[in-house]
Amino acid sequence: MSKKLLLVFIGVIFFSGFSLARAEVVINEIMYDLEGTDTGREWIEIYNNSNSSVDLSSYKLFEADTNHELTIF
Repeated sequence: MSKKLLLVFIGVIFFSGFSLARAEVVINEIMYDLEGTDTGREWIEIYNNSNSSVDLSSYKLFEADTNHELTIF
């Protein structure tokens, strides 16, 4: 009986058509490891693929044990 109830519950959730609000942050473009001196020329572009705002202040980029600073435009 409980297996049938679980299947019905999953079916209702799956087919109900509701969606939860969520923000989707995507790394869209990357520029890295240029030839020669590349100080200040490496960057990434982060794209928010939703209508919700996203606080990036807690995001961190690490290379080995180095925590790189984020500059947000």
